[in-house]
Amino acid sequence: MPNFVRKLRGGSRQLPQPKDDMGSEDPQRSGPDLERRPTSRRQQVPESHLQQEKGEIRRREGRRLNEARKDEEVIKPPKQGELRSRKNPTSSKEPASEVQEEQMKRERMSRVQSLDWRAEEELNFLRHNNARLFEEVTELQHHTKRLQRLLTEQTSERENRMRHEIQKREGELDDLKNQNARLSSERDAMLEQIRIAQEGALQAMKKGDWAPKEDQQIWRDLTKLEDKLKAWAKTYSLVDINVVESASAADKNAIIDQLGGYCIQEDWEDVVSRLTPALAKRAPMLFTHGALAKEIYSKVFSAPFFVLRGHGKNSEFFEDEMSRLYERLSKVDKTEAHIWRSSMLRLLAQSLADPTSGYHSPAMSQAESNKLSLDFINGPSRLLFKQLDEVNQAKRQKELETLFCEAGELSLSLWCQRTFIKCYDLKMLGSQPFHAGHDAVIPHRLHKLDDEDDRLNGAEMIAVVQPLILAFGDEDAEGYDSHRIWAKAVVLIDENSHVDEEGGRLQM
Repeated sequence: MPNFVRKLRGGSRQLPQPKDDMGSEDPQRSGPDLERRPTSRRQQVPESHLQQEKGEIRRREGRRLNEARKDEEVIKPPKQGELRSRKNPTSSKEPASEVQEEQMKRERMSRVQSLDWRAEEELNFLRHNNARLFEEVTELQHHTKRLQRLLTEQTSERENRMRHEIQKREGELDDLKNQNARLSSERDAMLEQIRIAQEGALQAMKKGDWAPKEDQQIWRDLTKLEDKLKAWAKTYSLVDINVVESASAADKNAIIDQLGGYCIQEDWEDVVSRLTPALAKRAPMLFTHGALAKEIYSKVFSAPFFVLRGHGKNSEFFEDEMSRLYERLSKVDKTEAHIWRSSMLRLLAQSLADPTSGYHSPAMSQAESNKLSLDFINGPSRLLFKQLDEVNQAKRQKELETLFCEAGELSLSLWCQRTFIKCYDLKMLGSQPFHAGHDAVIPHRLHKLDDEDDRLNGAEMIAVVQPLILAFGDEDAEGYDSHRIWAKAVVLIDENSHVDEEGGRLQM
């Protein structure tokens, strides 16, 4: 087989073998040399090259047949008839040579036709393969264009999204810068007010315009406040605890959570079960009183600079800053820190007084008292309140606002002094048992214990209705290591708990 035919073939595909005149397959055309090589998917053979290859096949096959005929004439031994004709020159050889030539012509024509057929098959295969490759290349080109277009769209969308995000961040940054500048301006203004307040306070101190309260007067004022809290709780709390029992366990436990620090943290049912029947019946009033006391003493009496609340947009921020400054100064020099705090609050009490307010209170703005009262009325303790019509609801809130304002005024008057105030709840009192006759703790009057009645000595305290208030130091800014009692803690006791006969004493 010619080499150029072998080059045109590839792969494992084998063409069908042509048959000779007798119908049998030509053995010269079978074999592994007819297998084709794999054709590259990107190869395309032009039509003109195929025609040239076809002509080249025919010319080379013709030359090969001529050479084969000459070799046969030289090598092929004479047949038996030819020997006889040579021995007998008179015999005729023309008929035998004509038959042989005719047979050779047929063979040559058959071979030429076979080669032509095979070349035509190869050409058809190449045309088909060329068309298929062209379609695949076209499809790949379209696919590449789609991918490029998709990549361009995605890149453009990502760039637009990033550009939008950058613009958004820049806008937020500008807003923060403006807010920072505004806060800095407000801070500078507040610092200027503080400086003026300090100077005015020092001048007022030199003139003797401030007169501190006596301990007996403070004790009477705190007792009056306690009575008002108790009266409000008694007026607006439920009388029958069974109404509360119908509420869900989650709502009842929320009341105990609100009393955190003022009551042992157990389930509602467990806490109520530890009360005597007389106390359990009045549990709504007792818990309302305790929750209101916690709200006032933790948010008003325990915060010296509460007076700044409600005066300006960033009042809470300045309150926190002043409290932190006071704490840092106390670590450096406790005496000077208390003097600074007293002087500052004296001037703030004068500068923040609002004569247009309905309460005319320099201690607490109307907005702050309204906020505190609404938060308490709408808090978990609402389950302990009586059902009221709209008129009585407004009256209840108005009275509660007044309570907050009066508590604020009393607290401010105490913090304006150089004494330091500290409020103790149940958690701060610790796990020490109750002991009759202690000067800092007294049982609730519903326990019906006399001052010298020691029946409940060693029993566990389960709740604080009114916190213990201690004062440290005096107006000379001395004696901060010792304390005196301004108000005793009123506690509820578990009368069924273990009783220590020897009792114990609370340690402050």
